[in-house]
Amino acid sequence: MERLRKGFDMATFGRFDPGVRAAPRMKAGLVAVLSNVGGEYSSTVIDVSRTGMRLRGVRLPAEGEDILLLTEDVRVWAQVVRLKDDICAVEFDTPIALVEV
Repeated sequence: MERLRKGFDMATFGRFDPGVRAAPRMKAGLVAVLSNVGGEYSSTVIDVSRTGMRLRGVRLPAEGEDILLLTEDVRVWAQVVRLKDDICAVEFDTPIALVEV
């Protein structure tokens, strides 16, 4: 975790290894709701892949939180894996179908 904090920049935000991507990302502009025991958090989807999303919001759940992510076409359990200012990255428990991307 310390390695990530020291070398943090937005070009690599949401990636464990900036040189390797498990699934291609597509740009998006959907509205998403993140829900957990702490409440509901409205956000905008920045981009999405089969394995996760990056989202922007005024108030977002903390890093490490388990959430239910809801968009127009997707309902999936996920975990917040990165949080910086108004952007978070979430990793899905189970990859979504390619048509949902």
